[in-house]
Amino acid sequence: MPKITHFFLVLLFITCLGKLEGQRFGMGFNAGFILSQLDGDGYTGYDKIGMRLGLRGQAFISEKIDFIIELNWEEKGSKFESEDPEQSSKIKNRTVGLAYAEVPLIFRVYHRKRDHLFFEAGASISYLVKNRFTSTNVEESLENYRSIADEFNRSEWNLVLGGGYAFGPRFGLLFRTTIAVNHLYRDLSVLEKLNNLPADDDVPIVQLRNYLMSVGAYYNL
Repeated sequence: MPKITHFFLVLLFITCLGKLEGQRFGMGFNAGFILSQLDGDGYTGYDKIGMRLGLRGQAFISEKIDFIIELNWEEKGSKFESEDPEQSSKIKNRTVGLAYAEVPLIFRVYHRKRDHLFFEAGASISYLVKNRFTSTNVEESLENYRSIADEFNRSEWNLVLGGGYAFGPRFGLLFRTTIAVNHLYRDLSVLEKLNNLPADDDVPIVQLRNYLMSVGAYYNL
């Protein structure tokens, strides 16, 4: 968590520079919706819906290039199915919820000019603040997740790619995809034996990695 605090101080520093340097720096807010999944839990699909809220600092490096730093609260995880005794088909009624504090460091390149199409690339560091495991079926248990929660890697490095459209100097829309570089959880002792087995509630969890897509908007003050 101290690393997140350091990045927050950098964001405040950029904000102060923005007051001094006028058009060279700016600060604002961003918000969006997240669709996420955990690779390695035996299930697929960006089915977990979450939110992202945060502050942003933006440095205008050149006519077509910006550097952006953000401090975000984001919700990700996984939503997957099990056999519901009341229905004949499978429904996705089990949820792994993960709440992170995230600091992305991003370079933005505009296609033509600032009020136009842009592309983004960068990296982010995230810190796992809390987790939650739920099921709409009271007879089910997510004990296999709860039993390994204390071994989750709280610090996470991510690759960030995306783009969007700036409607002007203040407001724009964003699309991003984020891939975790390191695993949320990994059990090397059983990885080789279980790597090719199909998904099964009785099989221990071997490894977990976060993936997400997000859409949102930003506003510069």
